[in-house]
Amino acid sequence: MECLPASLAGRQDYFPTEIDRIVTFRHWLREHNGDRELYAGWKRTVTEREWKCAQNYADAKTAVVEEILARALAKGR
Repeated sequence: MECLPASLAGRQDYFPTEIDRIVTFRHWLREHNGDRELYAGWKRTVTEREWKCAQNYADAKTAVVEEILARALAKGR
């Protein structure tokens, strides 16, 4: 799989279908301390690793993001 260049990794217009999910995730973390701590702890752990490209980091965080996002979407946030 080809790596997403770091210059595109943060561009919202690159993945316009993801904007609602990103905003939902952000708002959920602001309102739910437990999930915010879960995500922050996970990020502290994985940011210690050296990533070859942005997509490797994105792939690694998928499971925890999807777990948290599933709770947010189930609650209709």
